[in-house]
Order: sequence, then C-alpha cells, then structure tokens
Amino acid sequence: MTVAALAGCTKQPDAAAPPDPDTADCSTGGRAAGGLQDTFKSLSDQLNGIGPASDRGDTAEVERRVQEAARLSATIDTRFGAATDTMTSPLSRRAFTAVADAGTALHDALTHLAQAIDGTAPTADTVESVQRSLHALDTSVEGMRLSCSTVFADSTVSPRPGTGPGPAFGPPSRAGAHPAPASAPLSGTDGR
Repeated sequence: MTVAALAGCTKQPDAAAPPDPDTADCSTGGRAAGGLQDTFKSLSDQLNGIGPASDRGDTAEVERRVQEAARLSATIDTRFGAATDTMTSPLSRRAFTAVADAGTALHDALTHLAQAIDGTAPTADTVESVQRSLHALDTSVEGMRLSCSTVFADSTVSPRPGTGPGPAFGPPSRAGAHPAPASAPLSGTDGR
C-alpha cells in the first residue's frame, strides 16, 4: 500500500483579474494539500512498512506503524477541514471535504485495526475496512485534482499502481516506463 505526496499549487491565476470563487478556493485547498506533502509521504512509508513487519512476525512493529498511520491520516481531515471552512464554491468545497472525510475514514479504520492487533476490538473486516478507506482516499484525491485542474497540474496527484494491495498516489506512469518508487519526489511540483 502506498500513499505518496500531494503537492501544492503549480499554476498561479492571472494576477490582472480577481480569481473566480472556484479558482480562489482551489488555491486555498492547494496550499492545504502542499502543506500535507510530508504527511502523505510519512503515511506512505508507514503503510508500506506494515507488510514486511507482518512477514517477519513483528507484531509490535505492525502495531506501531498502524498507530502512526492512523495519527497521520487524522491530519488530512484537520488540514482540509480548516481549508474548506472558508470556501464559497460548492464544487471546490465538496471536493476538498471528500478528501477530509476520506482521511477521517482511514483514521477510523486504522485505529480499529490497531485495536484488533492489541486484542481490544474484534478483528472482523478490519483489513478490508482499511482497503476500502484507502480506495475512498484515492478516489477523493482524484476528484479533487480533476475539480481543481486550474491549480493542480496533471502530474501533481495521479493514481498509479502500487507495490501491494490498495491505491497509490504519485507521478503518472508512462507507457514502457517504470513507475517511480513511493519515496521518489513528484516531478512537476514546486514542493509548496
């Protein structure tokens, strides 16, 4: 499972004209996404480490990574929730709220998985819940990118196949090219 980075604004609106509400709101959301780039990279690292730790039978490491991933995913809702508070465009607000909600769902699923690992909660459907939450995050990020194409460049957030089950975020793959590893920086981003 891989969740790599989101990047901030890569295209500035024309300074001569005041931005329309969609563009202004997308810019606000783009800044929030840019501020989460390290969070998404860390989240990716934690999720990618769960499988190898599980293969080694290191339950403590699995639990630590799941708990840290849950903590990181809660940040998604916090940052995007704050950004949507000032949005006036229904389309932009809906797109960024969907990402915030998906972050909350992932946090809840990972928290439940951590509880199942330490034996304080039932284990039924916990892994599937995490998978569904990751898929929802993937779908919502793609929707956000598409609804704010004036702010997000095509290479900023593009789903790509991961190395394990679940969605992945990163640079788009080109025919015949090998996808960049999750730890590779996104091309075409300005790192904001």
